[in-house]
Amino acid sequence: MRREGGDVTGTLGLIGGVAWVLLGSVWFAGAPISDAIGWRAIDVLWALCGLCGLAALVSLHRPYRHDYGLRGRIGLWIAIVGTSLFVLGSLASALTGGESDAVFVAVTLGYLLVFVGSAVVGLSFLRAGVGSRVGSLLFVLAFPLGLLLTGLVGVALSTAVTGFDVEGAVAAGPPVLYGVGWLAIGRRVRTEPDRQGGL
Repeated sequence: MRREGGDVTGTLGLIGGVAWVLLGSVWFAGAPISDAIGWRAIDVLWALCGLCGLAALVSLHRPYRHDYGLRGRIGLWIAIVGTSLFVLGSLASALTGGESDAVFVAVTLGYLLVFVGSAVVGLSFLRAGVGSRVGSLLFVLAFPLGLLLTGLVGVALSTAVTGFDVEGAVAAGPPVLYGVGWLAIGRRVRTEPDRQGGL
């Protein structure tokens, strides 16, 4: 028997994965895209990407509620709160046209909580032996590995491209790897059997 809610979570996971990869890619490109479409449009895009990720996170509980335990639930709630803060901060920035201290704190704290909570979920999945192993590992490693990879690429590009924003580029790595993790988990949950169903 397939996991209850697996089709919905799988679809939302794939959509959320694409959204996070898009968010990170736009973030990495930085000024050329923001200058072309404006920062308000970028903030709206980030909020929409975050909402897709939020829907995927919320739906993740149903198919795995019997497997990932209390630690996984706590991690899931941390990631949900973080994504919500990120979305609200991005929307507030889009509506006001500027980044106040409160908006900066909401976006930054939300950004960090997404990866902390998702890392806990990924560890819980790995321990329970459920979900996509690759996706779970990317949930755990998205933040440190993403920062490292985009940091190296950013430094290399800064020597070749005048005015390239290395600091902005570094923050783009974790969302891309996190999005790829979601793509793997979304694909897996569609076909994974439900242990509670006896398979």
